[in-house]
Amino acid sequence: MTRLWSPWKGVLTAALAVLLGLVAVSVEAVGAHTDTRGAVHYSDLSVERATSGPVLEVAAGGEHSCALLATGEVICWGDGSHGQRDVPPGRYRSVTAGEWHACAIRDSGEIVCWGGDFGWKVHEAVDAPPGAYRSVSAGHTHTCAVSETGAAVCWGDNFWGQTDPPSGTYRSVSGGTSYSCGVLESGEVRCWGGNLWGQTNAPEGRFHSVHAGYNHTCGITEAGEILCWGESSWPESLDSPGSYRSADAGNGGFCAVTDSGELLCWGRPWAASPSGNFRSVSVEGRHACAVRTDGTVVCWGDQFGASLGTAPAGTYRSVSAGGQHNCSIHETGVLDCWGPFASLVQPAGTFRAVSAGINGNACAIRESGELVCWGDRYPPVWELPPGRYQSLSVAIGHGCAVRDSGELACWGDGNRQQAQPPGVYRLVTAGFAHTCALGESGELACWGANHSGQTDAPPGQFRHLDARDGYTCAVRDSGELACWGNRQHHRTDPPAGTYQSVSVGWKHACALDLDGAVVCWGENVWGQAEPPSGRFLSVSAARYQTCALKESGEIACWGGKLHSKARPPERVQVPLPSSADAPEPADTGSGARAPLAGGWPAEAWLVVAALGAVLAGAGFLARRSRRRP
Repeated sequence: MTRLWSPWKGVLTAALAVLLGLVAVSVEAVGAHTDTRGAVHYSDLSVERATSGPVLEVAAGGEHSCALLATGEVICWGDGSHGQRDVPPGRYRSVTAGEWHACAIRDSGEIVCWGGDFGWKVHEAVDAPPGAYRSVSAGHTHTCAVSETGAAVCWGDNFWGQTDPPSGTYRSVSGGTSYSCGVLESGEVRCWGGNLWGQTNAPEGRFHSVHAGYNHTCGITEAGEILCWGESSWPESLDSPGSYRSADAGNGGFCAVTDSGELLCWGRPWAASPSGNFRSVSVEGRHACAVRTDGTVVCWGDQFGASLGTAPAGTYRSVSAGGQHNCSIHETGVLDCWGPFASLVQPAGTFRAVSAGINGNACAIRESGELVCWGDRYPPVWELPPGRYQSLSVAIGHGCAVRDSGELACWGDGNRQQAQPPGVYRLVTAGFAHTCALGESGELACWGANHSGQTDAPPGQFRHLDARDGYTCAVRDSGELACWGNRQHHRTDPPAGTYQSVSVGWKHACALDLDGAVVCWGENVWGQAEPPSGRFLSVSAARYQTCALKESGEIACWGGKLHSKARPPERVQVPLPSSADAPEPADTGSGARAPLAGGWPAEAWLVVAALGAVLAGAGFLARRSRRRP
């Protein structure tokens, strides 16, 4: 569930995106492992009993998960780029996971938090106050806890007042995105912070528990009824009689465990849940984890835009992997795009080249040499330079192309585009906020943002190159790889060998060696750096997925699945069940039943009625978006 932009253009663009239908919210419908036909797939990534004992509690975070073992040890797995997996040693009695951080309560009652290892307020959510506490709940960029005296204490980002709890004696608290909620000793619910959707307008009555989610909140009354409030798409009361022992909510859905151990999930497609008997459940973003009664854990679901569907059958000339969709050119020259954000209005005609963008936009060169761009994601409209072109590259806010004359032309956000250098070039590649080009004589030229050294191109002669968020890689005339810029995830540490081409993704990169084999390095959370064997003609790395063109003309794609985020450490895994064990999609009709909230995703919750509030919220979203290429 991140971050550059021109300050005002970024703010205004974010505000427009939010106001025009909350684009990010629509992402939820794509959900976990949802193919282009809308069918739900999931992998039961189970955990056997750890060698030191069973799992007592599990917590699903934004792109990581944590578990409390019977020994008191806490283990975390998944994305660790912000320190989410760096659990301090010691014995603990509970654990909670947020978007980029996690917290746990030691046996002494002291709270210890870790992760959030980058600015933007998250580090403040890790600075737990001293004292003894009964419970803790990690929010989006803040954390709340109940002290031994019953006082609610919150810390971290307070942009919406989410760390200013009202006075009173509390049983429990729950941190959401821009707000928090708690249950008083009297059973009444109190919520505070952002209230754009009415998520803090708690109803009267007595509750056992409350769960703050994304833009809706749910609580279990003392009578066992589940009540929800907030986003209008959720009914206020759901037909869910009974008594519950655990509940939690994520982005657009929630789950609950009945006293009998039945796991019930409602909402978005990712909420399709596994069968069995359970003790507790934890939901965050678009994946969830639950503890079975035998102490094993099962995780399911997916993250933002991870599932890009299956590559179309047929023979193709080229393929381009994008952030939320892929595009290819059929041997006939016709475009074929697929994935959650593949545009339904792809241009007709025949094409010589295509580049899939990061957020659902794409550009292509017609056989006539003209440029055409489409897609309804950011940015919605580009003014394209006229002329005839031979190659192109599209990023999140700008694109560049090489004219038939060898001159460069760029379009889009001027802060990313910048002034392209004169000269004659063979190839150009657009990164997130920088651009590089390969000159006719083999020299490199880079321009734009250089905060990570991504435009500090090495000297020498090169045959190929590619750029992405904060780094660039190129193939020397000798065939060796050279990478520079942001070193996170070891993406600038290419393997030795001789190669013919290279393609860089968000946090991983792949290259095609002289024998036609694909070699990848860097982050492998989604399986995007595990290429299949075989001989290929080209490779294209994107955000969560990599695609390559086989010698036969067929397309092979890999990654795009919840790889290590929901897969616990190897020492506690069991074999995956057969596909026959996969559940049917949960009922999402108006008569559906509904559980609760405690997690919160990372997208589109900043809409404001007044213009000033819109701009402030959009600024917050812009800062949030900086970590996304």
